[in-house]
Amino acid sequence: YILIGDGDGDEYLEDMVVTHNGVTPPENSDFSMNWVFYDFCNDVIIDKTGRAVQAVIANRCEIPCPRETWDRWVAIGGSRLFFRYFKFLIRGYEYDDKEMSYIAEKLLYFWAKDPEATAANGREVLSALISSNDASKIERLR
Repeated sequence: YILIGDGDGDEYLEDMVVTHNGVTPPENSDFSMNWVFYDFCNDVIIDKTGRAVQAVIANRCEIPCPRETWDRWVAIGGSRLFFRYFKFLIRGYEYDDKEMSYIAEKLLYFWAKDPEATAANGREVLSALISSNDASKIERLR
């Protein structure tokens, strides 16, 4: 884990070292934008999947792996992923319609299968939204 600065200053960096998840398959991560690494020694950006930089540039939250491994992505991350997805949308990130349909379908599946655990995950991930009066954030989810 790397933390430089305190978040209030001009220089702030918070992230994991590349060995934390740099060698795992994409479906072990939550979203594509988290597959961008910066090599301080060589001053280069590393895009492990080849799609992460495009997602960052487009301000798009996207599933980090090919369609044929989406079910594995869900098996690894569980319903927490879906709520984190919505959390990024609230922050203004864009999305792909096919990915949104898949995520909505899987979220409904989790809700039907285990409503208590799914609701608990939602409360944990979206706690700031639950008590928010910010109409723009709420409207973003419509």
